[in-house]
Amino acid sequence: MLFETKLTYTREYRFYIVWTCTNAAFLPVLYFLYPETSDRTLEDLDAYYRENPPLIVTRDKDSISRKRPEKFKAMQAEDVQRAVRSGSVQGGKGMMGAGEVAKHEEDRSEKSVV
Repeated sequence: MLFETKLTYTREYRFYIVWTCTNAAFLPVLYFLYPETSDRTLEDLDAYYRENPPLIVTRDKDSISRKRPEKFKAMQAEDVQRAVRSGSVQGGKGMMGAGEVAKHEEDRSEKSVV
């Protein structure tokens, strides 16, 4: 941190060249090694990383898609059904049942497409 701060205040053009090259070199790292996380829940990301994903994410269709993969939607519906059957989720004000969760997911998907 101290090293960066001192370089920032030197006002030499070489610092900006190094800074620009470092940022440009990091772009491929972001593209090839980090999965798409928009429209994903934390449970989706947890399930994704538990499946031992490939190091290069561009090879995995689920990690680069902009829409939420169907397998994660199915896993969430199963979790909701399991919770409803076990009685840990109760209906009432502020609580969603399995049908309401599915409708909410559909509405959310439609909004993200627009």
